[in-house]
Amino acid sequence: MRAIHESDRCNPLAVFCPIVTGIQYEDLIQPAKTSVTSPTPEASKKSSLVDLCEGKELEGFVIQQVSEIPDFHCKAYRLLHTATGAQYLHIYRNDSNNVFSIGLRTTPNDSTGLPHILEHTTLCGSVQYPCRDPFFKMLNRSMATFMNAMTGPDYTMYPFSTQNKQDYHNLMSVYLDAVFRPKLRESDFRQEGWRLEHEQVEDPTSPIIFKGVVFNEMKGVFAENQSLFGQKLLNTILPSNTYGYVSGGDPLVIPKLTYKDLVAFHKKYYSPSNSRIYSYGNLPLEEHLNYINSSYLVKFEPSPYKDTSVPSEKRWQSGKSQHISCRPDPMAADPEKQSSIAISFLCSNINDIQETFELQVLSELLVKGPNSAFYKTLVEPNIGAGFSPVTGYDAHTKDTIFTVGLQGLNAIDFDKVVNIFDKTVDTVIENGFEERHIEGVLHRIELSLKHQSSDFGLNLLFGLTPLWNHDGDLVKALKIGEQVLHLRQNLKINPQHLQDKVCTYLKANKHRLVLTMSPDESYESKQAQAEQQLLSSKLANLSEKDREVIYQQGIELKREQENTADTSFETLVRVSAADLVNGIIDMGHHYAISSAASLVSLSACRKELLSGLSYVTKMREIAQKTDLTPTLNQVQQISSLVLNKTHLRCATNLSPNEKDFILSKTGSFIESIPGVCDKPFIQTRVLDLAQPSGVSPAIHHVHAIPVNFAAKCVTTVPYTHGHFAPLRILTRLLTSKYLHPLIREKGGAYGSGASLSPSGVLNFFSYRDPNSTSTLDAFDEAHAWVSQNEFTDQDIEEAKLGIFQKIDAPIPPGSKGMNKFLYGIDDEVLQKHRLDLMTVSREDIHEVSSDYLDRNSKSKCARALIGPENKDLKSRSGEEWKIIVQE
Repeated sequence: MRAIHESDRCNPLAVFCPIVTGIQYEDLIQPAKTSVTSPTPEASKKSSLVDLCEGKELEGFVIQQVSEIPDFHCKAYRLLHTATGAQYLHIYRNDSNNVFSIGLRTTPNDSTGLPHILEHTTLCGSVQYPCRDPFFKMLNRSMATFMNAMTGPDYTMYPFSTQNKQDYHNLMSVYLDAVFRPKLRESDFRQEGWRLEHEQVEDPTSPIIFKGVVFNEMKGVFAENQSLFGQKLLNTILPSNTYGYVSGGDPLVIPKLTYKDLVAFHKKYYSPSNSRIYSYGNLPLEEHLNYINSSYLVKFEPSPYKDTSVPSEKRWQSGKSQHISCRPDPMAADPEKQSSIAISFLCSNINDIQETFELQVLSELLVKGPNSAFYKTLVEPNIGAGFSPVTGYDAHTKDTIFTVGLQGLNAIDFDKVVNIFDKTVDTVIENGFEERHIEGVLHRIELSLKHQSSDFGLNLLFGLTPLWNHDGDLVKALKIGEQVLHLRQNLKINPQHLQDKVCTYLKANKHRLVLTMSPDESYESKQAQAEQQLLSSKLANLSEKDREVIYQQGIELKREQENTADTSFETLVRVSAADLVNGIIDMGHHYAISSAASLVSLSACRKELLSGLSYVTKMREIAQKTDLTPTLNQVQQISSLVLNKTHLRCATNLSPNEKDFILSKTGSFIESIPGVCDKPFIQTRVLDLAQPSGVSPAIHHVHAIPVNFAAKCVTTVPYTHGHFAPLRILTRLLTSKYLHPLIREKGGAYGSGASLSPSGVLNFFSYRDPNSTSTLDAFDEAHAWVSQNEFTDQDIEEAKLGIFQKIDAPIPPGSKGMNKFLYGIDDEVLQKHRLDLMTVSREDIHEVSSDYLDRNSKSKCARALIGPENKDLKSRSGEEWKIIVQE
């Protein structure tokens, strides 16, 4: 499935360790930028760890290993809980962005999505925090820089990061209680997993259909062809064990899962004996261990399920081929070129650290960049649109995989691609690699050790987890410099060392899979038919009593979803805001917001032309052209306008000792481009976005996908206006108190929310949504909901806390000053906004809701929907829908 963050590729651990390309099912929460800072004197004193040595017992743990990691300026401590066998890794580093995670090896033996649905359900309440959705509630009460839970092919993990010590302990309590003592209510299983329910819950005569958050989420995941292709590749090349199943869940198999199965799976896998606990940063390790041991681990006996390990795949004696079908892509540049091919090989065991590292280096030499061998032979000749996302070395499974994949090609070229692949392998074995190419890759690795990301502790966790999940040597894996040195020595002893690897893994290797995929015009109807047959088989076995139970369960779930949160959640220590102020399927909601905003905002209109669906469509048109001369002429004209210092403004971030050098080089570059720097700001032509009275514009982008992405955008006021602060608070309240319960919990969408852009466009959105018009109605009824609610002081405080979480996140050195440079928001403007936020009252919130969200307000509004054909849109009053069909 998709990679967790593109930025992970800059992580040094990506070279040897499985960056989480296998993590598939993320909640819509992104990490804030953080930076390495000096700890307080108190923290430095408590977390010095000078007395901790191997063999020492500490809070129920024994220290197994202590190692300096000079490459990353940190120290690693591996511990084992003596009573339960829980594993613990602590990385001490002078970094205030502290990280915690608890992970478990979860190996499904079917495609019901058991580990994925359990991940969702554990976060729906626990013994200590019995309210519904403590995870999402903590988003409003926490200063976390990252909060998430995720399911991989053979593990589940619950990570967070924060810079506040009290916040760290609060979140650790919530996470540990969710993992070890979840409520696991059957109603939560039905909400998050799957259920049979009337289409209109309160109408027993309406059709009974499948519902559920994960059920709908996975329909959306596999609506994206390359996600389908990647999943099938994993299942086919590793068919014998847990990787032969869909850990996230196959929508046609998910309805076979029972609540009893869920409880049994938790009992087997969610035990301390099967856990791997991680902490990172400068907070005291002793305090972590004391709390974890005394509050949880001492209450458990060793698990009777001793072995949850994944067996190695039995190696094939000969290569295999398989073909699958997918839905046609309406956005394809060439309708005849919608096929994909992958040539994959099973390689080494993930625990062979040096071999894994060298295969990652080999992968970069073979497929990364225009100098790589397969780029020259497969991409440059324009056989296809480019490498597919599965291309490269994948070390997130026990047996690692190397793949060369091509997408956007004609099915008649499958054999041609295989022949070119084999010839390229022979050429590489015979001629080898240029020495400067090898040195370039190794130099990039060494350079990356010095330039680490601001989310280093998280990236370290994501890189180590798959290796740790198979009991690999984590400390050895962290010593990248030693691996580079060892590879250099191998090359010195045998200059053909890497060529020998190519021969071993890509020539003589019998465990080879050629997977191909082509579109089928009837694919969508076949999937719909299969789902309908599954539903019919379920309904055929229902008695009248069963149907009455389904109706009553639907009513009861709706009632639970509408209930006020359990006040026992107040056992969470709330941190006062005043104390803490110091692809279409993956990106559909962004495209929907961009499309709707373009109808009401001039800047959003231009942005949509550059990065929205208009841009995607334009690129498709260009790709279909056989003569690109006119386009190249246009590009040249554009470049003369852009690469011109007439409108040039420049900002540099540098350290004092580099000032003269950087400014000299910057000045030389500026002098090298034409123009006179006399108009740093320009007035662009005005676009006419006037709306007819009483009618709001709307766009429906019709795509052959089974879910919707809905958006509504409303114009308000810019960042510096006095109403911006209460509007920002309002969007937080709408997201957590209104849209999440209504659209995600009741409606079954994977996500929903409201946001406010600095230019003053207020956005409503839903993500992977089985509904369309009802969601749009919910957006329209937001003001009515606000007017009927008297928000408590706690509600408003939590909303402020969530906003200050973003405002006060440390800024990486390279981004300092950019708000002022790009948006004109200097420290004075920011401070005024902070003060405005602190003084927002419930009366202010009601006022801005009335001014901007009321149906009678003077604000411009527009809507957008991305999804399947929808005949109900034409009957919506006061909306003028433009239908754009992607053919």
